[in-house]
Amino acid sequence: MSLADKVIEANKKPEYEVDEYGIRLVPEDPEYIAARIVYKNLFERKKDPDAPLLHNRRNMTEMWLGNRQLEMNKKTIYELADINRVIKDYEVQTIWNSVINHTMSLDESKIIVSEHTYWDIERGELCHTTERMVAI
Repeated sequence: MSLADKVIEANKKPEYEVDEYGIRLVPEDPEYIAARIVYKNLFERKKDPDAPLLHNRRNMTEMWLGNRQLEMNKKTIYELADINRVIKDYEVQTIWNSVINHTMSLDESKIIVSEHTYWDIERGELCHTTERMVAI
């Protein structure tokens, strides 16, 4: 193999390792764990649109998976991230805050009737939209 072939081959390899979601693999970084949680949920919803949506409520103070409110603890993070590394106590808050900051917020002023129809609580009327609405 010539030097040029070796350079070309080396450039084909990624400079860093990625996980199954395409995220740069940095397991010791709490931000990696948060990104993994968000991407894992998006990936699951892409495969199955009826999969529960990870989102936040009440001005980003609560995190929910579908209709289940999640508790901020290591057990929940292990469940959501599907990782095999020890999460330190001081990382829990950092991971939690990052996930909340990168998830959708529930609009509590609307009740979805169908993909394109909702009840606007504040206006007291049925409304239509051309955009597909994401339901919990």
